[in-house]
Amino acid sequence: MGQLYKSHPSLFLRWKEGEVEEVIEKVETVAKVVEKVAIVVEEVSSYIADKLPEGGNLKEAAILVENVSKEVVNDAQVAKDLIHKLGELKDEVEEVIEPVVKNQELLRAKHDNKKT
Repeated sequence: MGQLYKSHPSLFLRWKEGEVEEVIEKVETVAKVVEKVAIVVEEVSSYIADKLPEGGNLKEAAILVENVSKEVVNDAQVAKDLIHKLGELKDEVEEVIEPVVKNQELLRAKHDNKKT
């Protein structure tokens, strides 16, 4: 991999870019699914807690599940926000790196043309 990167850095960046995009999409999908499931669990546990008699262990358990699912919903939203920030950061890094890579490719092409 090291030699390939040295000789063709733009190929390496494109490969990494595709990998990063794929990971971001998968993580975002998981976060969305977790959030949706947590919302349903929160709603169901809230409904169940409302129907159970006060002071019972089942009601307390349902309330606990409801509270935990609220935290999961919040955590999933934080994860989605982080994913979007990482995507923005990736774009910013690409903006900085791309001109450097293009310049390096031009220099390499000039150097290769001088050899022939």
